[in-house]
Amino acid sequence: TLAGFEVQAMLAGAILSNIFGTQMSLYFGAEIASILSINILVYFLTKTLTKSSTTGFVASFIFSLYFFGIGFFLPNWYATFVQRVIFNVPLLLLSFIFLHRFLAEKKFKYYAISISFFFLSILLAQFGIFLSVSLLLYSIFWHSTSSSRFRTLLRGFLISFPYAGIILFFLIMQKLYGENVAGTL
Repeated sequence: TLAGFEVQAMLAGAILSNIFGTQMSLYFGAEIASILSINILVYFLTKTLTKSSTTGFVASFIFSLYFFGIGFFLPNWYATFVQRVIFNVPLLLLSFIFLHRFLAEKKFKYYAISISFFFLSILLAQFGIFLSVSLLLYSIFWHSTSSSRFRTLLRGFLISFPYAGIILFFLIMQKLYGENVAGTL
């Protein structure tokens, strides 16, 4: 958590409480809409990576079974979901999709969009760092499959460098200011 509090939880609380007030059914509706949007992004990510709509459907179906089948009905899971997943996971998935598009099409705008989405995702919920390992390794694996030359692998590492820098930045900020800032707010 940046500055000793959950940025995403505060943002979601501020936005959703102003929109929904005290009507709990609307919060559940927002949660379901968020889960569905994440499932759609999982579908597009899997379809983009595998070039198979069937594989994308199966992956999003399995992913949706996790939320609707197991975790969704656990006590207080809805609160945890709204606090931790609602904004940053879609941003992280979009970041991965745009990284893939950059690697496939070599258009810098996709790389810039990917890094921006990644930064916002980690800013909103730093636990997203745990989910970002695939982003760090993807460009390295992408380049290693085309050639095992040092120059090609170095290009993969250089593409991953901004993602690692963002992670390191937030880890350092948390270490330096996380606990001290929370007491002064």
